Amino acid sequence: MVTRAKSDLLERTDDRQNDPEKWWKVLIWNDDVTSMDFVVRLLVKLFHKNTDEACAIMMNVHQQGSGIAGVYVREIAETKLMQAIQMVNESKYPLKLTIEEA
Repeated sequence: MVTRAKSDLLERTDDRQNDPEKWWKVLIWNDDVTSMDFVVRLLVKLFHKNTDEACAIMMNVHQQGSGIAGVYVREIAETKLMQAIQMVNESKYPLKLTIEEA
């Protein structure tokens, strides 16, 4: 099932195995430098998470080493990744983000 996100981008909500397109996870990786506040801001601004969701993802990144920012079709995942990398570079933090098939 696919729905429109706030940014008017397609975002997966459930039932992936029935969708013809492959889905991709945008992952955030923990580091010892990037502030938790920055990770939350990034999740709210680019991935349209509410503050509670963003804090939960940030804590997962902090405790487990990585966390899923969102799951999208490949084109959207790549766009989100590029936007996030731009925000990270502007902030001067070393935060690493990647995408992988879901």
